[in-house]
Amino acid sequence: MKLTSHVFIGRAGWSALGCVLVLSACGHAARMQPAEGVATSTLNPPASVLALQSMPDIINRMNADVQTTERFAPCRASLLRLDRLDALTKTQMTQLQGVDFNALDQDGRVDYLLMRNDLRSRQTGIRLERERLSEIAAAIPFASRIIAMEEARARLAPVNAKELALELTEIEKSARATLDEIKGKKGAFANPMKSVAALRAASACGQLKNAMTEYLSQYESYDPDVAWWCAKPRGEAVSALDALSKELREGVAQQKGEANDPLIGESIGREALMEALRDEMVAYTPEELIAIADREMAWCRAEFIKAAQEMGLGDDWKAAIEKVKNIVEPPGKQAEYSAAVCREMVEWLEKRDLVTIPPMAKEMWKTRMLSAESQRVLPFQAYGDHEMLVAYPTSGMTHADKLMAMRGNNKHFTRLVVPHEMIPGHHLQRFYADRTRPYRGQFSTPFYVEGWALYWEMREWELGWARGPEDRIGMLFWRAHRCARIKVSLAFHLNQMSPEQMVDFLVAEVGHERANAVAEVRRYINGSYSPLYQCGYMIGGLQLRQLHRECVESGKMSEKQFHDAVLQTNTMPMEMVRALLLKTDLKSTGEAEWKWDGKQ
Repeated sequence: MKLTSHVFIGRAGWSALGCVLVLSACGHAARMQPAEGVATSTLNPPASVLALQSMPDIINRMNADVQTTERFAPCRASLLRLDRLDALTKTQMTQLQGVDFNALDQDGRVDYLLMRNDLRSRQTGIRLERERLSEIAAAIPFASRIIAMEEARARLAPVNAKELALELTEIEKSARATLDEIKGKKGAFANPMKSVAALRAASACGQLKNAMTEYLSQYESYDPDVAWWCAKPRGEAVSALDALSKELREGVAQQKGEANDPLIGESIGREALMEALRDEMVAYTPEELIAIADREMAWCRAEFIKAAQEMGLGDDWKAAIEKVKNIVEPPGKQAEYSAAVCREMVEWLEKRDLVTIPPMAKEMWKTRMLSAESQRVLPFQAYGDHEMLVAYPTSGMTHADKLMAMRGNNKHFTRLVVPHEMIPGHHLQRFYADRTRPYRGQFSTPFYVEGWALYWEMREWELGWARGPEDRIGMLFWRAHRCARIKVSLAFHLNQMSPEQMVDFLVAEVGHERANAVAEVRRYINGSYSPLYQCGYMIGGLQLRQLHRECVESGKMSEKQFHDAVLQTNTMPMEMVRALLLKTDLKSTGEAEWKWDGKQ
């Protein structure tokens, strides 16, 4: 798993809790008017000018325009920010449509379609945010007052310290009154808020508080009037916002940062899933993807039984998993073991001449141990910012949690996880992405990012990375886990499976420790990843495996040429990788049509 973050409204807009909190629908914030003498026209060139630029230049300029808009209206609760992003996205879509698609080379055509999908996804995200954020309007009635501060600052408006102190007092009163209503179940809160809405509102309180304090910090250290008038009301407003945020998070949503906190998420429904699949260029329905997951799970089960039989355990594949889980490194040795596995894999790849591994990629990475708190949502090793993040017991864990952490990160599970996260997985992938067509980084998709690492798990199985049945059990555990991720995440968003049922499925059908299964499900549904992220592993891997058949098994490329070429495309839907490697015909109006699911 590669740790990712979403900067702009786009695919991230699908997430229930992690959506960008643009709260314009929640209050009556005054629109910011341009400063006197400032032209209202934009600096965006007409389509005729864009047609003369390369697609990388167009994408870089459009990306810079979004960044400028974000900086100009940084408060997530700003009406100005949402309106400007919405208008900018529509303008950019019109400009892109003015580019002469037929005059572009294959790389340019791929870039055009990537940008089109990105803009389309951003529009969907903005629409979804407007709908969902309106649900929390009653919980943040003071939002418009704080937004007005941010917009006044952007207008370079003079500060009246006495009036500002009054505004802070009104914010404090509004937050306290809302808190009392929530606790007393009165007014808009006579019926309890949904937990997911309460978490959104709690996050909004925190963001608004930060915007308010940042605004005040611009003046109070050098304007004696602001410091004199606002010190006490500022403290009281901050206290009220903190109290309201805590009640929403802990009192309503029951999220106290403990292992037994309720699992909270919000499904998006089939229609939204279909839109997301369209933008990811996957020409399958959610139901078809679940059927593929079931088929792959059945294959895993058969292979589990074969390995269990070799271990002398008959058909009892769960007993085989249980035995493997207890083959662990002692405390303090897990990072050392993981580094040794990485070095072994590099040697294994180079001996077979499978992929180009630059010397700097082999040398320049580190390990970092994950905290106990981090392991609540990251129970297994991960990759982030050129570091292998190692999950293993910490001294502050309970005895039971220590044992679970060790069992979940046993030697044979780890022997597959390390290559997935490092080389040939995410670390090598990141090395190439930083150096080859880096502008495509904004089109990041799990079907490429996670699909590449999962594809290698399949190739490692086929090429004999496993040294015996215990290693195969470790590899099969993760492969079954990827199948289960498709099934439980899509079933959740189709309203066919509850979070508790998701946990039960991971425990019964994959063999997870329950605490690890809870941590996995918490991450799937808490909004920090897009609804299709969990599908990206297995589905992206199967797509790349089919492309391997078309390019390598057909004799068009060597194994090394194929892997190097995929790395050099940078991140994009697999259908676009295929278009680059096989030079398929592309149209400006084209949608996903590749039916990659043949015989597996």
